[in-house]
Amino acid sequence: MLLTVLFTGALIFNAGILTLTLNRLRGQGMETLFKEKDYSYIGADFPAEFASGDIPYIPLSIEELPFNLDQSSQSPLPDWSRARTVESGFVRLGPRFRILSTVLGHELHCLRTIIEPAMDVTLPKDELLAMQHHVRHCLNFLRQAILCDSSLYLEPKIPSNYNFSEHHMGPVHPARDWRLVLSKLNENHEAWIEQRKQLERHQSET
Repeated sequence: MLLTVLFTGALIFNAGILTLTLNRLRGQGMETLFKEKDYSYIGADFPAEFASGDIPYIPLSIEELPFNLDQSSQSPLPDWSRARTVESGFVRLGPRFRILSTVLGHELHCLRTIIEPAMDVTLPKDELLAMQHHVRHCLNFLRQAILCDSSLYLEPKIPSNYNFSEHHMGPVHPARDWRLVLSKLNENHEAWIEQRKQLERHQSET
């Protein structure tokens, strides 16, 4: 029943993310939005993407990883912890180190928000109900992020009797090297920590 409520709510709940993005694109123009320039990092004046350098596209296969929803499993999400950054995809940019979220970090956060309560049978009902708003937001955000990407790469139709345990490697897609992306995000966090230490030392000396 709760799952039905969550998914129904996801269909009718509009977070406005896509609308805000489209308004921003219309207001500034696509060419202006992605043009290199100096940013104040105040209000909406910040770059469209995290300037992480050239991230190459590499061929990556869709891999069928073990995914056990049995709460007794010792490692139900064996590969998910690797796709995580120190700051959960947040970066600090600009002269005042403004904190901004990357879409990648937001998407991974939303996946964890949806799946982790489903695996924790000890959560009280009132806590599950309190999470409905957050889960609805996450489902809606992921839906719009998928539509925003609108990938049209072709892959074969999976037959109904397909044995995923025997054939765990799927089609190859050109994709950003996500390991390098996560490394760049962690480098940003380390640079911020160093800057914060310098600021604290300066404040202690004055």
